[in-house]
Amino acid sequence: MTMSKLSAKLRGVPRFYIDIAFLFIAEVLWVIGFQMYQGQLAVYMNDIVDNPRLVSFIQSVGSFFGILALAAGFLSRRINLKWLLVLCWGVTVPAPLLFALAHSATLLLIGQFCYSLTTMFAPAVILYIFDYDYPGNKLSVYLLYCLVSQVASVVGPTIGGAVATFCGMRGMLLIAFVLFSLSTLSTMMMSPAKPQAQPRAAVADTAVPAPSDASARPRFSLSRHLRTYGVIYGWMFFFMTLPAIQSIAEPLVSVFLSDHRGLTTAQIGYGFTGCCFGGVLLTMLIRKYGEKTSAFAVMTALAVVFACADFGFHGAGFWLMLAMLTLRGASKTVIFYAQGKFTEITEQSAGAQKGMFVSAFIAVRSLLVTFANNIGGSLYVKSPTLPFAAELCGIAVWLGLFVLFALRVRKKAAASEG
Repeated sequence: MTMSKLSAKLRGVPRFYIDIAFLFIAEVLWVIGFQMYQGQLAVYMNDIVDNPRLVSFIQSVGSFFGILALAAGFLSRRINLKWLLVLCWGVTVPAPLLFALAHSATLLLIGQFCYSLTTMFAPAVILYIFDYDYPGNKLSVYLLYCLVSQVASVVGPTIGGAVATFCGMRGMLLIAFVLFSLSTLSTMMMSPAKPQAQPRAAVADTAVPAPSDASARPRFSLSRHLRTYGVIYGWMFFFMTLPAIQSIAEPLVSVFLSDHRGLTTAQIGYGFTGCCFGGVLLTMLIRKYGEKTSAFAVMTALAVVFACADFGFHGAGFWLMLAMLTLRGASKTVIFYAQGKFTEITEQSAGAQKGMFVSAFIAVRSLLVTFANNIGGSLYVKSPTLPFAAELCGIAVWLGLFVLFALRVRKKAAASEG
């Protein structure tokens, strides 16, 4: 095929697909770079600072600065989403370089801070997809993006384990620095976002009434606001708290496996590959059957799968740990699905307020994850298995409250239909 024919074919491809391809390339490069070292980062940090509680604190810094995501709701109305995407990737570029140069907690903290700045622009990714002038199923496109990310997550830890064997941890971090730089260049190839006004529609299992025109509400009323958006806040609560509960033990999983289950660096890498692979399988299932399954059923199933993993961590042996890490991949699917579903709910029920709702969702969730990480660090000092027990207890309480919420929403929906 000649270049002229290839150019002609490319000109016939809708710009949406080209932009999404660049987004996917950026995500693949970044995730491979990140996952190469992420599973071993806690061990690397602990070797430098020799303090598990400090390691947990350093790793929680990124989630703490998630409050900056609130700025995305404000910026998305003033800056084109493309440039927020470029910043989302670009601010992370120095992080692996600083980790590679670190010999004390200082550079580790600065590197984690650079990484944490991405949360200020993280809502731009999902807003770019949902705001794009594209008539198809936006949630399906977003879940495909998540699936691509998770496939890259499967490859990353295995590559990281091999690279670390030959180049060492610092050499691997330098390679991640190069991949982060290339991913940022890919986002710069995307076209500016071209948003399209979307009609509001009812969402079957959310039962949120469409708000009236803002011009008819000259004065803010908290009671009216809660009547209008109350169910959205309910979904926000449950979509935020489950990922937070699942994060209690997360920063110290690799340290636990190394110190108390005797796994080698390579085995930990394989384990985190299994974790990502589990997330891929679950995301594929949700993408295939999610439209026919309620959000209540999907979230409940993911919570139960994750709880089974926490039970298993009280056992021992490489193969059991590998199986439990694979089930733990449910936490990755929860984050992706909850964020996508919540954006879909707000798009169809909150109109122009979608950007602020999504930004607030990501910001508050990040703060909750920070809180959970630090609880996990404190519990780990008392007993290495306590963080996993705390996750189990938290999931049990969450499931009970979620069932009550589901019954309330469906009762309200039935009453409105009657």
